[in-house]
Amino acid sequence: MVWTPRSQRLGRRDLDGPYDGVPTHLRGPLIDWLEQSLLNGGGWETGLMTALTVRLRVPIAPGSNGWDVMQAIKKSCQEESTFLDFVEGVLYAKGLWSSEAPHLKELLALAGSSLTVSSDQPILVELVNPQSQAIYDSAVSSNDEITAQLQEAFGNAYGRSPNPSDAWDHAIKAVEAVLRPVVQPNNAKATLGNVIGELGGQNAGQWEVVFPGKELDNNVVPFVETLKLMWPNTDRHGGGNGRPPTLDEARAVVGLTATIVQAHRQGWVVRRR
Repeated sequence: MVWTPRSQRLGRRDLDGPYDGVPTHLRGPLIDWLEQSLLNGGGWETGLMTALTVRLRVPIAPGSNGWDVMQAIKKSCQEESTFLDFVEGVLYAKGLWSSEAPHLKELLALAGSSLTVSSDQPILVELVNPQSQAIYDSAVSSNDEITAQLQEAFGNAYGRSPNPSDAWDHAIKAVEAVLRPVVQPNNAKATLGNVIGELGGQNAGQWEVVFPGKELDNNVVPFVETLKLMWPNTDRHGGGNGRPPTLDEARAVVGLTATIVQAHRQGWVVRRR
């Protein structure tokens, strides 16, 4: 059972968040997490600490010992973006299955942070609702090109430095990896546009989808229309009239991709009649 503080139950305080960045009530515990994660058997992991300061362009004096480097890290953490960079850097170095990762995830959740630890990569990502997270987790359950592309799309959509256009591009590549071997097996360079052309062209009647549809005939046409929603990326649009996609648009495309991939994991999304 999750405890709800009395003041919150009575509606006197809103403790849920989500809180962006590093709110005041999270700063101290997060510094403690950094320090504890960088101590190994009572001694500082000076090599890792130095590597992180160099990577994040934080100056340290020549001959600095572990304690000195830690003080430089703590001073640089006054800047929120650098603070989260150090947290993510330590998480990345330690690995997703280290003891530090679940501790960090629990800490962020207790603080009501808008960030959490990714379920499959040692990075910080924006919170995703449980239903969407479950679909994504199922979609990336196999170690293949589809998963690699979807993970890249997810990281660019929900990571701390989102890139909507890259998220959209990798989402398209994930769907291509799902559909190309089925729809265009003899064309290793087939794009999503080629796939849409095949499924929505004169051969459409030869294909069916796992979704039964309104008429329960597994008609491929509604699925083709769904694919058209994600193709092409708005800033790759022909005619020179493209525009960068918004983050909400990219996240919607990534969510749609995860659903398509999950359906693929359960059974072919499309198949010949």
